[in-house]
Amino acid sequence: MASVLGHIREVRLQILVDAGKRWEDRQLPRQTGLREIERRGVGAADTVKRQVEFAQRMRNAARYGSLNTREAIIGTNDLVAYAPSEQSRAAARPVARIVTLRGSGYKPQGIATGFLITSTGLLITNHHVFPSRGDARGYGANFRHEEDENGIKDGQYFELDPDRFFVSDPSLDFAIVAVKPRGLADDDLSSVGFARLIEATGKVATGEPLNIIQHPGGGPRRFAIRNNTLVDILPEGYLHYEGDTLRGSSGSPVLTSRWELVALHHSAVPEMKNGAPQSIHGRPFDPATDELEDVKWIANEGTRASFIVDSLRKMQPERPDERELLNGLIASTVDPLGKGGLLESAQRMPENVSPGGQGAMGHVFNISGPTTIYAYSPAPETGEASPPVVRTATAALAVEKTLVFDPDYHLRGGYNPMFLGKDIPTPTVDAARADEMYTVGDYKEFFEGYRDVPEVNVSEGDTNDPMILDYHHYSLAFNKRFYMCMWTASNCDYRGVMRQDTRPRGELGGENWHVDPRVPPDLQLQDRDVYKPGTRIDRGHIVRREDNCWGSAGVETEYANSDTYHYTNCTPQHEAFNQENPQDHRKPKELDYSAFGAKGVWGEFEGALESQIESGGGKAVIFAGPVLKNFVDTRDWGTGKVSTPRKFWKVIIVPESPRRGANLLAYGYVFDQSDVVKQFGLTFEEAIDLPKFDRKRETLAEIESMSGVVFPKVLQELEAPLPN
Repeated sequence: MASVLGHIREVRLQILVDAGKRWEDRQLPRQTGLREIERRGVGAADTVKRQVEFAQRMRNAARYGSLNTREAIIGTNDLVAYAPSEQSRAAARPVARIVTLRGSGYKPQGIATGFLITSTGLLITNHHVFPSRGDARGYGANFRHEEDENGIKDGQYFELDPDRFFVSDPSLDFAIVAVKPRGLADDDLSSVGFARLIEATGKVATGEPLNIIQHPGGGPRRFAIRNNTLVDILPEGYLHYEGDTLRGSSGSPVLTSRWELVALHHSAVPEMKNGAPQSIHGRPFDPATDELEDVKWIANEGTRASFIVDSLRKMQPERPDERELLNGLIASTVDPLGKGGLLESAQRMPENVSPGGQGAMGHVFNISGPTTIYAYSPAPETGEASPPVVRTATAALAVEKTLVFDPDYHLRGGYNPMFLGKDIPTPTVDAARADEMYTVGDYKEFFEGYRDVPEVNVSEGDTNDPMILDYHHYSLAFNKRFYMCMWTASNCDYRGVMRQDTRPRGELGGENWHVDPRVPPDLQLQDRDVYKPGTRIDRGHIVRREDNCWGSAGVETEYANSDTYHYTNCTPQHEAFNQENPQDHRKPKELDYSAFGAKGVWGEFEGALESQIESGGGKAVIFAGPVLKNFVDTRDWGTGKVSTPRKFWKVIIVPESPRRGANLLAYGYVFDQSDVVKQFGLTFEEAIDLPKFDRKRETLAEIESMSGVVFPKVLQELEAPLPN
């Protein structure tokens, strides 16, 4: 240990000074780039070549799953103990605390972070942690040293094996060392998994968020997932980014929001003036009298993965066994989204192998993130891989951006009753059906019992009141008996001033549905419950995505778009009922609805409604929901009984013209999908016939009677008469 810590003391200042100089030298291009990002969006600061590479990789991604360097807290400490998602939890498994192993009489001391990069047990950390083979002897890798609600887990310990393999590069500050395959408690290292180094560039764009998984202070694992924007990509092999790290974070993986490895963290960046680091006391940092805690930190720096791979290609270990391990490492760095990777092998992949699964790639989290999960389906005639979305003669992959959900549920404004200049309260629920509702009391019990339930203000609600779930631009009440919303109330705005975000649907995100964390997951119908086994069942929005996708260009619109993809807003709808132009390219052509010229009444009506709202000035209030009785189908798809609604209702309140002070009119509609279900069935095996739809206007009183939803009294004076 003395050798490592002694080296740390010798080189820590020089490394941070070098990082500071690189930051200082890039001040003008970095500031110019950040202005471009602000003006034109993520990636605008990158070279044309890099933009092309990044765009190509995104198109290629499938939609279908003590230290020598002071580490810095930039602004507030945003490190979190718990994995924010299942993808982050998987990405964290190969990350280890580097510890001393001094025998049973001593407690291991954490000194840095490292992570596995091959299935053969090679671990990467910083050169300044292990500058030589001998320096790594007597140290170990401590995996799963993490914190949960019960305390801190000790984790698994594996001894480093530098005599089997060791290489390093002081200029790029990385060292790679072997880990013994069996742990101190006879654990199997292969169960940990690994992070894949990828030689390709274009994996990330400036302005995108980065994540860092680390063991700060030699303690339990932490995630830096906030305030972590990539601000510069240096041509000499480094990334500069915001984000929080601490002592012990050297050697941490730097990952994209897709949990793909892009860099090895190695140093914080100090503020520099006249070539000298500055202290928080407003003067140059003096290493003779100041502590490193006194340095004024402004950013962090990591070594780019592509440069690490390039360095490895130039190495020639003397021993044949080390050369073999190195060659295997280099071979594993082929970009899975480029030539020689999964794209090239897709057409020859067997039908029963899933590229995103263990049989194809193993536990490598560079392809397990939410936007890089691969999906193939066999073509009906040839058995070769065919695209899941676009029918073509050859195999292809389609890309979908992952939806970005607002993490702050307590800040959502929900439905605005004064949206049209007149107070239009939300609906309520008939007293006879009150016991079906998810209540304020249910939420309080859920919140008090589970750690990850977001806290929202329910001080104005009684225990037995239905819990009103607020989202961006809409609210809903949830029926816990049937696992669906009882009613929704939304504000819809199609005015041009609110529709200036011109990104197409695919750039805002795909069909990535999300559990609302305020409601127990087992109360929410998810894919496994009905949508996956019901092969003709769509995840049908009640609050329509297009109606809700408005606001200031950028994050506001993106959050509003994503909020409609909560399972609480989802109901089982037959695809020939839900889609305006129903078609499913997974089925043979003769089963394609478009061959019959079919029109889905729910989707067709919503498209027509959009035009009507625009002609009335662009704003509307929409109440909607399923009729949760007299279901068209009830069956157990494998996880419990699920009822498929027969009918769905909408009430639209809209000005009769765009003129100021125009009267408001309320229209009620009921849509019946029973004919579609009867004729097409809920699975592929049912008979095929031309769809017929039952669509008609209904009085609000009739909708109240069938749905158990009670509309505010003000709608009585606004209701438009039924047509003759």
